[in-house]
Amino acid sequence: MNEANLRAWHRRLGVLISPFLFLQTLSGVLFSLDLYRDVRAALRAPLPPGVEAPVAGLYDTLMRSMHYGSGKLGYAYHVALGSCLLVLILSGLWIWVRRVRR
Repeated sequence: MNEANLRAWHRRLGVLISPFLFLQTLSGVLFSLDLYRDVRAALRAPLPPGVEAPVAGLYDTLMRSMHYGSGKLGYAYHVALGSCLLVLILSGLWIWVRRVRR
């Protein structure tokens, strides 16, 4: 594969997986900084009478599913995302090495 094609594939793959990497990173930061607990506590705060809060349970489910995955689909998602990231790293290194050699 020539360098122009490699750069094009590298760029396309990066654009394709960037939203997924963003969500994975965001959820990891929220978990790491305990912001997850703060938001969860705020969602579980007492509400006025007659107002229900199904949002707290949805938030828990969404955050855990987004970061850790669930079942075979979550496993496949994480394997695919990790594989794409490895391809990006290796292709980026290859592009850099070829550029340095020139």
